[in-house]
Amino acid sequence: MLGPQEEPNHPTKEVHQKNMANGGYHISNEEWERMEAELQVLDEGLEQFALKHGFEVDKKTKDFPTRCIRWKSGGVESLIQIYFADTPLPRLNLWICVSQDRERQRFWKRDTLRKEVQASEIVDEFLAILETGKRMMDQWAARPEELEFATNLQA
Repeated sequence: MLGPQEEPNHPTKEVHQKNMANGGYHISNEEWERMEAELQVLDEGLEQFALKHGFEVDKKTKDFPTRCIRWKSGGVESLIQIYFADTPLPRLNLWICVSQDRERQRFWKRDTLRKEVQASEIVDEFLAILETGKRMMDQWAARPEELEFATNLQA
């Protein structure tokens, strides 16, 4: 579930589908709304952080609600993503990543700043977590030669 996802074209849909290798499963509008409400606890802090740094928050989703901030500087792409962990209860992961494509290879460095937490557990320290993550990412982006090989890219 990495990377931003697009919002459904029809918000009145009663069921959202998640296609998975095992054949997929559905979530109801009620479950969708519960997940979205969990993310909304963090929206104000995320918007403040984005405004401060001149970024935009991507709230578009397709399969599951998520939040992303992306930016590019000096040929290095940076991503902050808040997405739902694969757990029985709604828990969030806060993931950061910088990457650079070189010829037909992608290099990256990434970290999970918070894993399987409820928004209410981190809301008070959320801005500080984001700032710490951005400092880490800025350091990684300043040394792209130290990024690790991630994958080969198709032509």
